[in-house]
Amino acid sequence: MIIQEQRLGGWQQQPNAGYVARLKLLYIDDVVRLAGPDQLPVPGRPLTVSAMGLDVATQALVTELVFPPRTCTFSESSSLQGGQVQYALSIQTSIPAPGEALLTWLDQQAERRFLALWVGHNGSYYVAGQPDNGLWLMTGRSLNERDSLSLTIQGLATHPVWYLESYDNPTLFPDVDFDLSFDLSFSA
Repeated sequence: MIIQEQRLGGWQQQPNAGYVARLKLLYIDDVVRLAGPDQLPVPGRPLTVSAMGLDVATQALVTELVFPPRTCTFSESSSLQGGQVQYALSIQTSIPAPGEALLTWLDQQAERRFLALWVGHNGSYYVAGQPDNGLWLMTGRSLNERDSLSLTIQGLATHPVWYLESYDNPTLFPDVDFDLSFDLSFSA
């Protein structure tokens, strides 16, 4: 009898601080293209979106939220829905004593969907949301022992959350001098 053996485990344990450190949100309507890892692979890094795989509209607004240590979490779960695997993701934080500027901004985002880019305290970069299915913001407020706002960014996808090659704005959003919609069928 011949078998194929696959062994998983035995990973070298590296320091692995958890939690989300910073989060960038882009309006999903401003995302021109998000090339998945299968469309534009990053050598040696499976499930990673290339820094050249994200194209956004000119003058797209990138909003960054910076979190204190150990205050923002990310979770993802998978389930089988109608014969297809779906992934539910959630980024959650609690913000003490939210200011008027934040509350106003959140109110203006009630109907918007987003692409989320984030970096964990472990140094890994992630991306979630799809041009046809962005993530949405949900909020809740309470005034108990302290005034706080719960903020959740959540959504569904047909693939797990992808890694991102870079979180650096000049790398992700280079100042290009050409239009990305140029027709490549042109020949001289």
